[in-house]
Amino acid sequence: MRIRVLALVATAGLLVGAAPAPLPDLAESDWDDLRAGEVVVQQEAAPPGHYVVTMSALLSETPDAVWDVVVDCAHFQDFMPRMRESEASETPAGDRLCRTVSDLPFPLSDFESQVLSRTREDRDGTRHRYFEQVPGDWSFEESVGHWAVIPLADGANRTLLRYRIAVVPRIKLPKFIVRAAQERTAPDMFAAISAEARRRTRPSISSAMRAGTEVPPDHGARSPVAGVSSPVAGASSPVPGATSPVPGAVSAAPPIAP
Repeated sequence: MRIRVLALVATAGLLVGAAPAPLPDLAESDWDDLRAGEVVVQQEAAPPGHYVVTMSALLSETPDAVWDVVVDCAHFQDFMPRMRESEASETPAGDRLCRTVSDLPFPLSDFESQVLSRTREDRDGTRHRYFEQVPGDWSFEESVGHWAVIPLADGANRTLLRYRIAVVPRIKLPKFIVRAAQERTAPDMFAAISAEARRRTRPSISSAMRAGTEVPPDHGARSPVAGVSSPVAGASSPVPGATSPVPGAVSAAPPIAP
């Protein structure tokens, strides 16, 4: 799976600690790449020491199935690439705390973080998960992130999944290292989410036998990221901007999903 990297102009809302800015628009050429099964990576300009990137892919699974995976940080270790540990707990206010430990590719050290996660849903059915790193001795000084699960008006109930991260690492990293890490890990992350969403929604062999239905011959197979031929439902711009505070954390070097 190829990656298309775009240089964008930064706005104040992209910086760590600021209110969430709208996700960058996807050009028609980006849609062509997505329909071809590619992951589009949009690297955004940021101050020295800051890293901001948005990644997008089209998945053949339904928005409900994808959302179930994206919010299930407690089980990320079961299917996310390089994820060694993951656990979740609830705050007294009802928000979710997610702690993850990831084994990152050389020369990066392991990534550990705990994030506060909140969700919201737009009128058009787009669902957002915002997360922000809580204070502590973590791998990054600051990090915030955003998942957007966007339904497509293609009649096939498919999903545009977008993931944005903005971080300030404790150790300055050359941008070529960050880019190389993204190119190695982004396709695997989206493919893992797609496969897990498909696994959760397909009937087990035993339940299919009890129901007397036929089990597809590729039962349990890994599902690739799939392109579609239609735009986002009810919107000319794929993701509306968020206006509420951003809670969540994430890694900007390789795409880590807390």
